Formats: sequence, C-alpha cells, structure tokens
Amino acid sequence: MNEIRHHTPNALIAAYAAGSLPQPFAVVVATHISICVECRAAYHGHLAVGGIVLEGVDVADVSAGLKDNVLAQLDTPEEPTPVYRRSTKC
Repeated sequence: MNEIRHHTPNALIAAYAAGSLPQPFAVVVATHISICVECRAAYHGHLAVGGIVLEGVDVADVSAGLKDNVLAQLDTPEEPTPVYRRSTKC
C-alpha cells in the first residue's frame, strides 16, 4: 500500500468529526485519516468549524440540581426485563 487512490467522502469525514458515525464506519474513517494527509486536513477543518459553531451558541441556564439528578440516574441504571420466548424447535 504505497499510495492512496481513493479518499473518504467529505460527508463521512464531517460525520466522523461530529461523532455521529456508527462504530464500524468510524473505525474505517479513523484508519483512513491516520494515513491520509489530505483527509486528515479535512477532518481538522471540520473540527475547527464545529468549535466555532459551539462558541457562537448561547449558554442555556440549567437547574442547580441537574448534575445530581444525572449522577443519581447513572448510579441506579434501569435493569432491562428479560423477554423469554418459547422455542419452536424441538
């Protein structure tokens, strides 16, 4: 593998930078940008734009107990109820 012949589409790089790609796609994009200077530059460009957008967003007021509420929910996760199905195989 001496040279890269195909590049990751810009939309996939943008989605990767936003953290919205499913894990299998994220692994492929991460691998590609680790060896492709051109796509890595596009990735860093998307990160910079995302940072600028976040800086321009107004800060929202939240309740004083928000952190405690979130941490309490993490401490007591809801246990999924197992679903048992009768096997049709004999």
